[in-house]
Amino acid sequence: MPERVDWWGIPHTWGPPELYLYPLMGLASIILLFRFYRDASLWWRVGQPEKRWDKIHIRLWRFIKYGIIQTRILSQSYPGIMHVAIAWAFLVFFLGTALATIDSHFFKFLVGDTYLLYKFALDIFTLVFIVGVGLAAYRRYIVKPTRLTLNSNFTWALVFITTIVIGGLLTESLRLAIEQPSWALWTPIGWLIAQVWISAGASEATLLQWHLW
Repeated sequence: MPERVDWWGIPHTWGPPELYLYPLMGLASIILLFRFYRDASLWWRVGQPEKRWDKIHIRLWRFIKYGIIQTRILSQSYPGIMHVAIAWAFLVFFLGTALATIDSHFFKFLVGDTYLLYKFALDIFTLVFIVGVGLAAYRRYIVKPTRLTLNSNFTWALVFITTIVIGGLLTESLRLAIEQPSWALWTPIGWLIAQVWISAGASEATLLQWHLW
């Protein structure tokens, strides 16, 4: 039966993966919080006190409308679609990670049809992300509109998030090429890339080594 597997392809000789995974995640979290604090301290200095806890239902609806659905950004067709594709994809990736954490640490539920739908949604939104990044790269490096912020931080952010997503997609494709499960078509993008590795005639040992890297 299809199910989510933790730590696939990591040698047991390395010891428990948690020993090096969680410290790295902790370090990343410290850097994130420090940078957030550094920027937020500026907001606190220049901002003015304002009543923000009234009309909760209206504020919640505006958060959904502008923060999640992002209707205001969608009023601009090209940059709107570009931004929403990236933002919605990462929202789905976040939810996928949260569900994987629950499945790994609390109770097992990503099995059977639930797991297949989970994998299908993540794969489709990986494609959505790639389309969004492609639009962003074209706009930033080819179109270059005058109102575009040409800060190098935006370029690095684009490179890093793309590396994360493409890395995950390649890792998935290598595992599919090795296992070749009957349900692989539920991960259509990963399955297509897996066919490249299979067609190239790479041995299982080679694919495992690539997956490990």
